Amino acid sequence: MDEDQKKEQEQARERARRYYHRHKEKMQAQNNAWKEANKEKVKQYRKAQYEADKQKEIQAAMEWKAAHRDDVNAGARKYQALHREEIQPKRAVYRAAHREELSARQRDYNAAHSEARKQYNKESRQKMKLEVLQHYSNLDIPCCACCGESIIEFLCIDHLNGNGNVHRKEIGSSHGRNMYRWLKQNNFPPGFQVLCWNCNTAKGLYGQCPHQREK
Repeated sequence: MDEDQKKEQEQARERARRYYHRHKEKMQAQNNAWKEANKEKVKQYRKAQYEADKQKEIQAAMEWKAAHRDDVNAGARKYQALHREEIQPKRAVYRAAHREELSARQRDYNAAHSEARKQYNKESRQKMKLEVLQHYSNLDIPCCACCGESIIEFLCIDHLNGNGNVHRKEIGSSHGRNMYRWLKQNNFPPGFQVLCWNCNTAKGLYGQCPHQREK
């Protein structure tokens, strides 16, 4: 291709770009209409394009996701919330069909990220506990409803009607973290309060904390 042909080709491209920008909405509408009417062609074209340079496509997708991680996660959460009933059965079928593979993958991941996973789980439990305590204290810095203790490690959730053992058995909760998770998943139902371990234990043993008798 000589210089004149290159110049003519570039001029044609520039005219096409200007036309597109002047008629952008019209062109996009036509493009979308064509894609809608030719879904199978578009699908086959994209598949062929992907297979032609698979590794390059995968790398490009990974780089894009890494650069837009927050947007990708937000979009995934929104989609899952809107299609929960459709997604859950499919997940169950997939997990049942690939149980051993998924278990092996999870074991390998846990072994490779043991310390990081322990730290993440610890931080997640602490965050969930704080969120629950803040809700039932109605305070940013939660405290015991009886004595006012505010050190997080000393605080726990108390059943107002005293049926803690029965309720924990009903929901299969043998650990405090399971109770916090249940409360959050059930939109923080009424009937609970924040107490410190001393006040909670005293209430369980004597029916009333000694602090209340002093008042």
